Amino acid sequence: MLGKNDLNIEGYKNTKQRTKILQIFKDSNIPLSAEDIFIRMKEYYPLLAISTIYRNLEILTSKGIVIKNIFNDGIARYELASTNHRHHLKCIGCNMTVDIDACPLKSLEHSIEAQTDFDISGHSLELYGYCPKCKKKNTESGSSN
Repeated sequence: MLGKNDLNIEGYKNTKQRTKILQIFKDSNIPLSAEDIFIRMKEYYPLLAISTIYRNLEILTSKGIVIKNIFNDGIARYELASTNHRHHLKCIGCNMTVDIDACPLKSLEHSIEAQTDFDISGHSLELYGYCPKCKKKNTESGSSN
């Protein structure tokens, strides 16, 4: 579990809420929306306003601690920034998200850096389709993709 002193953001106080948000990210294996975090935080902070979540996400994103991605459904989801970044499969039927363990873009990233002399600091990858359950449901109902 993260302690209050484990979070050192220059210019910002270490708050219990911010520490808890980071713990929620550490415990999650999928990107989370502000609403997802809000629901998980309400258990610990019943009087918490969702604006507190958005404010903290903005700070954490601006400091490079959290990465913000806008998914195909238009919802912003966040995850911890790390050297072990994750890529995702996203079901367009049920919105299930699955992590892709390997990074298929590393060699492409290095090639682009060599060609452009650009220092790439990160990337994200989301692939959209139907999970096995939704694929089966579509096949049974006669829907085509």
